[in-house]
This record gives sequence, structure tokens and C-alpha cells, in this order.
Amino acid sequence: MRFLLAIFLLFGFVIAEDEFSKNLESIYNLKEKLHKINDELKENITIKNYKNYQEYLKLKNELKDANDSLIKAKKTQREQLESKIKILEDKLNVLKDYETYSIVKYLNLPSEPSEYKKISNIYLVLEGLSERKQLLNENKEYESKLKDFTSLVSKVEQKTKLLQSLYELEPSENLNQELAYSIKELSDYKSTLENITNAYEIFKVKVANSIKLINADIKKQYDSAIKFIAIIICIFIARYLVGLILRKYVDDKDKVYTSFKILNIFTFIIVTMFSLFYFVENISYLVSVLGFASAGLAIAMKDMFMSLLGWVTLQFGGGFHVGDRIKATKNGVTYVGDIIDISLLKMTIYEDVTYTTFLTNRRAGRIIYIPNNYIFTELISNYNYSYMKTVWDGIDIVLDFSSNIEKAKQIILESAQTHTQAFSDSAKKAIQKMRNHYQMKNSGTDPKIFVMLEQYGVKISIWYMANSREALKMRSIVSEEIIKRLKECDDIKLAFPSQTLYLDKRTNQPF
Repeated sequence: MRFLLAIFLLFGFVIAEDEFSKNLESIYNLKEKLHKINDELKENITIKNYKNYQEYLKLKNELKDANDSLIKAKKTQREQLESKIKILEDKLNVLKDYETYSIVKYLNLPSEPSEYKKISNIYLVLEGLSERKQLLNENKEYESKLKDFTSLVSKVEQKTKLLQSLYELEPSENLNQELAYSIKELSDYKSTLENITNAYEIFKVKVANSIKLINADIKKQYDSAIKFIAIIICIFIARYLVGLILRKYVDDKDKVYTSFKILNIFTFIIVTMFSLFYFVENISYLVSVLGFASAGLAIAMKDMFMSLLGWVTLQFGGGFHVGDRIKATKNGVTYVGDIIDISLLKMTIYEDVTYTTFLTNRRAGRIIYIPNNYIFTELISNYNYSYMKTVWDGIDIVLDFSSNIEKAKQIILESAQTHTQAFSDSAKKAIQKMRNHYQMKNSGTDPKIFVMLEQYGVKISIWYMANSREALKMRSIVSEEIIKRLKECDDIKLAFPSQTLYLDKRTNQPF
């Protein structure tokens, strides 16, 4: 009997030892897993915030209890309680940010998608694309944070289960408190997860609706842009056809050039205005914007606007045309040349070889740009205005006092008339035509000759009409003719700076 009892006890001891060993192994495994999860959660910001919030609630309850105790405390206990209350208040002050704590608040989730803004014109398409991208980013951000929080809840739930298993194997007060904390934390997280999951479904629907509206608006604007491009192409085709007709049926090159300039400007204005108004639904808004913008632009771009106004004046007020020969002065330098182009902002002239070039500049063949606003502020001479294609030019010849002045006058006048009479007749006809528009009284165009007494001789000044573009050449021809004929006369001598001394005043030579 005793032997059987010993065998039974021995068998029970072996079984109990084996069960104890298994429990120890399970406890070890549970603690190992719990330690690993705690390591993963200890740096999580949501866990930290929740822990701080719980600490705040705990301190707040302790403060309330302390204040209640202070009311009932005896005089000998009051100082100790007051010191405790002061410490609790300081700790609460550190955690005061958690007074309005909520898990959702600290998850920093987007509350509402960005507001949808209707794309009413093509200029807002880029803004619409940016808005669509922002909505997608917000949705992605929300989804990512929701996924992270779901993973966190899963880990907390796993931790809670491990604590429960561990508590069943190794119950203790600390483990019981930790398990209670974990259960409450898990409950709060699950409740929050359910709320934000539902909120995300609503958020996702709103984002999808907004993106759908944006895509519809963008498609509408793309379709409108295609129509706009088609219309613009039609405008340019029409402009091209008009240009072909002008070249075919208009022989005057000047008129063709002017017509093309007007056609280009007209096309530019049509395209610009059409581009502005085609895509803008609210015209009053555009007018207001242009009104405010024009005030600043008028100050900052005064010269440009004045040049545009100058272009309008040139086109509709006359004065200067392409092909006219003009003279302009800037900073003391005079430029003479032909207008080869008039654009919106400037006139372009080609500098020719003229008497000004011969005397002063000693350069020619340059392209000079003159802002159109110069017609309001600077003096610009036109050599070819209206019917006039000629200008007055003059040559001065100084003769010796002993020269036959009358004979010289006759020779000089005949030389000028020989080469310039055709221009005189042309100028006379032009002036007759101009009298219909201007009150021109002194209309003589024949060569004019003047005699002046100078210090070293007698100056004879001959003035004649010459082609405005060939005045220098005509001056050379007439001068050559005068010199040639004067050299043939023995009683006519050119003067030069000299001085004659007469010893006997009574024998002073007459003129």
C-alpha cells in the first residue's frame, strides 16, 4: 500500500513539475512579445498624447480630492495639503494643453476637403488642376493616417490580449492596473477608429464629387479652347486671303504696305479682344480688373501708351507716312533719312547720305528708331509732306570786291535754272494743290538770288528747288556748273580771307 502511495505521489510531482515548467515558458514568451510590442509603441506620438491626457485626468482628480480634503482638514494638516495642491497645480499647468484633448484632434486629420471652385474660363484651368491635385493629396493623407491608426489599434489590441493571458498566468496588482489601462485605451481607440472611418467615407465621397466637378469643368474648358483655336485659325486664314486679294488687285506698293499694316493691327486687335472676352463669363469683373490695372499701367508705361497714341495719330492724322524723308534731332545729333516702317511703338528710318551727313555726322546707312511719342514732344521735319517732293536748297559764293557782280549774278542764276527748272515747275504744281488745304501766300518756286556784303567780299546766295532725296547731288551739280562758268570770266574772282592796304586814301578804288 505504501509503495503504491509513493508511486502516486511521485507521478503527481512529475506532472506538477511539468505543468509548472510549461507555465514558466508561457510567461516568458508572453513577456517577450509584450516587451516587443511596448518597444514598438513607446515612440508613437498618439500613445504618448493619450498617456499624457490620462495623466492629466489623474492629476485633476487628485487635485479635486486634495481640495476636498483641505476643506475638512485640521489646522495641522492644512500646510501639507496646500503644498500638495501647489505641486498638483504646477503639474496640471504643464499639461494644460490636454484640457481639450481628443484623439481625433491630435491625429490632425483633414476635417473637410478643400472647397470646390468652379472653373469658369480657360485661365483657371491650371488653378483647377492644382485644386484637383490638392484634393487627391488630402484624400491620400487621410487614408494614410487612418491606416496608421488602424495599425496602432491592432497593436494595442494585441497588447491587451497578451496582458490578459499574462494576468491569468501570473496575476498581480500592477499587471491588473496595466491591463485596466490597456482595456480603456483600446476601447477609446476603437471608438475613435469607428468615428474616423465613417468620417473618412464621407470625406472620400466629397473628394470624389469635387474631383468629378473639376474634371467636368476642365473638359468643358478644353472643348471651348478647341473651338477658340478653330476660330483663331479662321481669322488668320481670312487675313491671309485678304492679303492675297490686296497683292493681286492693288498696284500701288505704298497702298499695299499701308493696307497690310492696318490689316495686321486690325487682326491683332480682333484676336486680343476675342481672347479676352471668349473665356470670361463675367465681363463686368474683367472691366473692373482692367480699370484698376490700367491706372497702374498708365503710370508705369506712360511712354509706351503715348507711343500707341502717337501711332493712332500717325495712322489717322497723317503727318508722316512710310517713304517720307524726315529729319529728327536728339541730344544735339540730327538724323535725316526715309521712314521704312511705322509700328505700334516706333518709326524706323534709314539714314541716307545728305548734306547733314556731309557736314556733321560723317556717317550714313544706319537704322534709326524713333518712338512714336516723339511727334508730341520733339520737332521732326518732313521733307515729303503731302504733294511736296521738293525742298529749297541754297549755295553761297563769295566774290572779290573787284568782281563784276552783275555778270556773276547772271551766271549763277542761269546755272541754277538750267538744272533745277523742272523741280521749280513740279513744286509750283504741288503748291497749287496744297492751296486747297493750306493758306499758302508766298508760292514762288523759281530760283532766288541774293547779294550780301561780307567782310572779305560780296556773297551771292542762290536758292533753288531740288528733289528732297537728291538735294546733295543737285547742290554738287549746280556748284560744279557755277565754278566752271565763273572760271571762264577774267573779271570775276572768288574771295578768300585777305586784307588790302591802300597807301593813298585819295586813290581809293571804287566798287
